[in-house]
Amino acid sequence: MVISCPTPRTLLSERSSAGRPIHFWSVRVETEQPTDTLHVCYLLCYGTPDYTRTASLLNALELVPGIRLDRLVNKRRGVLRYVEMLWQILLYRIRCRPDVWVLGFRGQESFMLFYPFMRGSRIIFNEFVILQNWANEGDRKHSVFLTPLMPVLRRYMRWIINRCDVVLEDSVAHQQAARAIYQVVPEKFVAIPVGADETVFEPVPMHTHTDSPMEVFFYGTMLPLHGLETILQAVKLVLEQQRKRVHFTIVGGSNNKHSLARIESFLSEHKLLSDVRHLPWVPYLELPAYIAKSDVCLGGPFGDTAQAASVITGKTYQFLAMGKPTIVSMLDETDFFQDRVNLLVCQRGEASALAQAILWCLHNRELLPEIGKQGRELFEERFSAPRLAQLLTPLLTDSAGQSDYFSSRT
Repeated sequence: MVISCPTPRTLLSERSSAGRPIHFWSVRVETEQPTDTLHVCYLLCYGTPDYTRTASLLNALELVPGIRLDRLVNKRRGVLRYVEMLWQILLYRIRCRPDVWVLGFRGQESFMLFYPFMRGSRIIFNEFVILQNWANEGDRKHSVFLTPLMPVLRRYMRWIINRCDVVLEDSVAHQQAARAIYQVVPEKFVAIPVGADETVFEPVPMHTHTDSPMEVFFYGTMLPLHGLETILQAVKLVLEQQRKRVHFTIVGGSNNKHSLARIESFLSEHKLLSDVRHLPWVPYLELPAYIAKSDVCLGGPFGDTAQAASVITGKTYQFLAMGKPTIVSMLDETDFFQDRVNLLVCQRGEASALAQAILWCLHNRELLPEIGKQGRELFEERFSAPRLAQLLTPLLTDSAGQSDYFSSRT
């Protein structure tokens, strides 16, 4: 018998914003693990600990053979989460030393605090968002403060990356951008798709009726890359031609007063309130029900920004996971997205192009179930937890290399 690392027990009276049980750490005595077991610890200190990237990575890591996975995830949401996690990681390191640390998003904020405890083990850092791209994104309220600090932040990020063995990005575009910005060993950067939490977003039967109005669904935080104005103008164009035959549900805006006011004023001004349902916010675990009731989902991103040109949105993965026909914007790297085969593709930033894609769905509703089915098959092949586990497995032990998940030839 040996004293092992802390293991989670569930505090049933508390749950995350996504409805999942919140875990904290206790110590127990376990039998010794096989010597060939790779010991991996996932470390997270983030204001939204149930973020979709965290859920998909953890689901994938659980499927990697031959590893023992521990989780150190914060319970507190504010500044006290840093104190909480420093204490937890100290207790954890007293009792064991994992072979691999996986530092979740946003590890940029906490790396300097946690590095002394991780030093000496293999470190995989999930950067996910490049600070320079984030600061340069449209009208972000923090841009005015971050932009002058970019030279310092870049040096800080190079310091982080030089101490990591692997840096995870969510797309090839971000992988290439990170290599150009940080000017460090390019092989460290690996593109791993976001995927979806398949315990929440499960495939559902596709609607086959065509006599009721076609339901179109979108949700988002209304960031510039989402293209709120493009979506609203597309809704107007569609309803000008096919009012009563198409109904829209738009969720989001509760955390953005400007977007919330814009949505409400636009719908009122153009007399669209009877054909468009707007909900400022929906609990995370209720999203699958709204998706299930939809005929078409808007994945985007539809904004005409640099960031929008580089990402596949998290909602796109969720829609594909549920087998729903999904409209996305055109990206150079996604040659496996086949228009009108496994989803629908439109020109980014053009309301008329998005409206045309929605109208095509209306006029070809009998084809939508097959498109949804093909989208689900695409998800299983490239973005599912088993696929992510395959991509992560060599990164836990070997040097990082070029990810091939974006290649249509794999």
